[in-house]
Amino acid sequence: NESLLHWILNVLEIEVKVTSSSEIGATGAKTDLIVDICNKVGADKYISGIGGLNYLEKEKFSIPVEFQRFNHPVYTQWGRKEFLPCMSMIDAIFNVGPEIMNIIRSANNGKRK
Repeated sequence: NESLLHWILNVLEIEVKVTSSSEIGATGAKTDLIVDICNKVGADKYISGIGGLNYLEKEKFSIPVEFQRFNHPVYTQWGRKEFLPCMSMIDAIFNVGPEIMNIIRSANNGKRK
């Protein structure tokens, strides 16, 4: 998984430091683990997918929590007549290439709740 993550970041030309929770000694489970990770890396905001509304305990955070409303972009999927959403980033890269980031950005415009 880690190698795949680094490959995806490289293809999309995303330069970001990747750190595992074990490297920083994060502990806890569920929301407590996320809060500990945020504290240990000095986060000033936590951005979750919209599904986090169903499980995150926002009151445990000392920083703002935002929920992203991801609008799934439509792109050409080779060999398909109808678009099949909610596939992986691998599907998007193999069908579109690195330009998928422009499609994602245009579909979402940074929208968050």
